[in-house]
Amino acid sequence: MDREEKLMHFIKGKFKEHPRWLLIYDNVESLSDILKFIPRDAKVWGEGKIIITTRNSNIKNTDLLEPGKVIQIDGLTEKESFTLFIKILFGSNHKRITWGEKKKIRYFLQKIPPFPLEITTAAYYIKSTSISYIEYLERVKKNREKLDSQQKMILKEITDYDKTRYGIISTSVDTILSVDPNFLSLLLLISLVDSQEIPKDLLSKCQ
Repeated sequence: MDREEKLMHFIKGKFKEHPRWLLIYDNVESLSDILKFIPRDAKVWGEGKIIITTRNSNIKNTDLLEPGKVIQIDGLTEKESFTLFIKILFGSNHKRITWGEKKKIRYFLQKIPPFPLEITTAAYYIKSTSISYIEYLERVKKNREKLDSQQKMILKEITDYDKTRYGIISTSVDTILSVDPNFLSLLLLISLVDSQEIPKDLLSKCQ
């Protein structure tokens, strides 16, 4: 029995000892990546539930998942995107913005994906750099055009949405590196660890 089989045997035993367990597979790219690790036999694993989160909409077409238990998360509405954007950009003064400014913002938000990450990143970037909405879109477009075939393969970008996300995030990265090129090693390190729990001591020792 190899290491993986021993580990699976141990996990199955622990799950069976604790009924009503919840197993979460987060940000799955392909169902084939986790297929052999998905509990199927209650006699072996015990009773429990599984949640799979993914940006791959094709997963819902597999026989393994029940159609009625697939939840499609849509983007923000126009009102939600607008509210999130102005609260970040203007803070407590968001209720005082002019009609003309609101019109510019609504036009701007039509040009970026209606998802919290994109809206938040754009708002904080514009707030910190004081550039115009048009300048921001031009920077995003410029970064999209810089994508080469190797980057596409590494990032596994297959949709316009992902390419736009790359442009938005890389615009912020370019700004960080323009402040200090030495941040490059820190950015690389951060990309390799869990984005939700980055140890401060690790960053201090790195730089």
